[in-house]
Amino acid sequence: MKVRFLVAGEKGIFERLKALADKARGETPLATKLFQERSSDPSVVGSMRALEKESDELTFKLSEDIMDGAINPAVLRDLLHLTDLMDSVFDDYYFIAREVNRTVISGIELPMLDQMTKTFVGMVNLADRQLDTLGKLLEANSMDEVRSYRNVIEKLEEDGDDLKDSGFDEMYENRKLFDYFSFQHYTEVLRKLDEIEDGVEDMSDLILAIANTISR
Repeated sequence: MKVRFLVAGEKGIFERLKALADKARGETPLATKLFQERSSDPSVVGSMRALEKESDELTFKLSEDIMDGAINPAVLRDLLHLTDLMDSVFDDYYFIAREVNRTVISGIELPMLDQMTKTFVGMVNLADRQLDTLGKLLEANSMDEVRSYRNVIEKLEEDGDDLKDSGFDEMYENRKLFDYFSFQHYTEVLRKLDEIEDGVEDMSDLILAIANTISR
């Protein structure tokens, strides 16, 4: 069964959300570089800040257009929530950039750095795959495709949960190696990466709900 995204303004909204999902994937190499190199070079954080500001502008305009456009009232609230969740991905990546940059500038000695970096980069790569699948979901032509892509995103989120949990397990098992600042830093980064992955899964749930409403 075809999903009637071609009706009125919904198709245009989904196209713009797809463009934002593609733009959010631009965070992946930046976050990976930040974790792996831990450089004090401000260009990486600056690039992530620029993406966050651009997202603010684009999602604000998109929310205005959703409110003012020819949108099915039954899906308006879900579309606004979807837009807000998309913006949160950029906000969370920028939070992570600032958090990592603080530890670099302050010279905090972080225990288990190689091990935790591997966990962080693994979670970033899973989020990237989620966003890639989200873009395909936003272009889906049938309910079967919508459900299939949504299931892929859910599985990737579960894989991310496993990585996050293993990271916390390792931290607690080696808690004597940590001071307050290093433990807090790792905790903040793990939670924010988890929020990114949870947010993408929530977006896929909303798209499924919108698709169900539109295709009736």
